[in-house]
Amino acid sequence: MPIFTLFTLIDGRPFLQVSTQENSTDSLHQLQSLPGAYFQQEAGWLLPYQPQLYETLASIFPGDEIVLLPQKMAESPLDEHREVTNAPGENSIDETAMLQLTEQLMIREYSHRTIKSYRSHFRAFLSHMVGRSIESLAKEDFRQYLSHQARNMNWSESTINQAINTLKCYYEFVLGQERNFSSLRPQVPQYLPEILSEEEVERFLHSIDNIKHKAVLSLIYAAGLRLSESVNIRLADLYPEQGLIRIKASKGRQERYVSAPLATFALLQQYLNQFKPKHWLFEGLYDERYSPRTVQSVFRQAILLSQSNPYSTVQTLRHSYAFHLLKQGLGLAQVQILLGHATIKSTERYRYLYKESDPVVKMPFNSFLADSEPGIRYVA
Repeated sequence: MPIFTLFTLIDGRPFLQVSTQENSTDSLHQLQSLPGAYFQQEAGWLLPYQPQLYETLASIFPGDEIVLLPQKMAESPLDEHREVTNAPGENSIDETAMLQLTEQLMIREYSHRTIKSYRSHFRAFLSHMVGRSIESLAKEDFRQYLSHQARNMNWSESTINQAINTLKCYYEFVLGQERNFSSLRPQVPQYLPEILSEEEVERFLHSIDNIKHKAVLSLIYAAGLRLSESVNIRLADLYPEQGLIRIKASKGRQERYVSAPLATFALLQQYLNQFKPKHWLFEGLYDERYSPRTVQSVFRQAILLSQSNPYSTVQTLRHSYAFHLLKQGLGLAQVQILLGHATIKSTERYRYLYKESDPVVKMPFNSFLADSEPGIRYVA
């Protein structure tokens, strides 16, 4: 089955449009995992061109013929689809601006999830500004828009900041206008992360009978992984002899290697022997990549069974990993590397949970109560 590719230019940068009748879930997931890959209903898969890209496509579609169509010298591969008809009763928005923003985000290799989120924010912005020239809006216009959304859509501080990031991308990347949105940004509350004690983690993991469920959740804790990282690990990313796992689909597209205990690799080997996944380390019923929602559901069941902290999420395992490392004496900078944080500022919040230099304070109330209730032992 031929795989047709069209060499095209987006703002002077080469891209490949990939069109295929291939419906293999495994192949589609491999396309999605390529850096900068993005899917458009009208154009198919758009991949930033690299010299080794054809070899990569050949490995994704083994045995298929890769057909290169003539180069299309265009401002955008989506030009012919810019005329979009809005639904009845829907205000007409500037679809050209939508596509321009999408292209710029693709060129800068933003993740598929980020592009989807920014497009949603930008569509809401364009709908609100219908009939106005968005190129000449003043800061007060943005302030009124954000205030309106926060009031009527119940936006949180983090959602407002994400909307501001979207606007900043459009005005700087597409229009080339330097805009300062710092005065519009709300201060995001800094909450201390929920954690589980080592005893709770042990009880939590022992409550899981299914070996696949136990393997994925054990790995998240043992290597301090994000949920998205755990479901994007391929079999080729495992290095059991070195005790390492390569994390490719990391936040900010920063690859790193993480170490995992021998016991974790032993558990993974038991799982592999039983389930025999083909491409991804954790796969669903039809060999597709394991769903994050499935992991969340399994986690919630285990929390209930083990009667652990009910406010926990899958991310709590990662927080607990960091806290337990600090408790064992590992330095903050080392924990930052293991967690894959871009800056140590993200790691510093764990200081508030545990400080090596903090003196042990015995609360006097405990001793008073212990004296009056000799059968009860209180630990400060």
